[in-house]
Amino acid sequence: ILSASGMPSRHVFLGFLPKSKGGRTKRLKMGLRPGFSTVVFCPMRDLEEILQIVEKINTNAQVVLGRELTKPYEEVTGGKVGTLLEDIRNRPKRKNRGEASLCICIPSRKKENGEPDEAVSSSSEMDEDLYNRSITTSKRMLERGLSPKEICEILSNLRISSKKDAKIIASRAVSELPPL
Repeated sequence: ILSASGMPSRHVFLGFLPKSKGGRTKRLKMGLRPGFSTVVFCPMRDLEEILQIVEKINTNAQVVLGRELTKPYEEVTGGKVGTLLEDIRNRPKRKNRGEASLCICIPSRKKENGEPDEAVSSSSEMDEDLYNRSITTSKRMLERGLSPKEICEILSNLRISSKKDAKIIASRAVSELPPL
């Protein structure tokens, strides 16, 4: 879905979201970041609720929906989150079966001097300072040769974050490192 979306290749992969609305909201707030693509798997029956959450987080979010990928009748549609949400609501129920892949991107906003506005990316219920320090520390651990899996274990053992949140932090740290 990432290659078909035309969105930034720097991405965060969230996989399947939790079943509870609160868990989904928290995970999406943590994973969505301006200028990055966020990839999510979801059952079609939950798609409307997930798109509503994304719309509450940022009404300018661009979303690409991939359904039945790798099959002869695959479907890839996209646009602003509000437009896609409207399309999903108007679609026949029989088309809302199976699983889908979502690629979500919040456009980067620029400060007056042209630099990315980091205040836009406050995306977590976690204290922002702790979150930023966790990302910085994760980058240092990656530079010293630790794997993302080892970093996740360290963060969750220190009780800085849950295991799932630690994976997101490690994923972001990996995506922010310069290419080799």
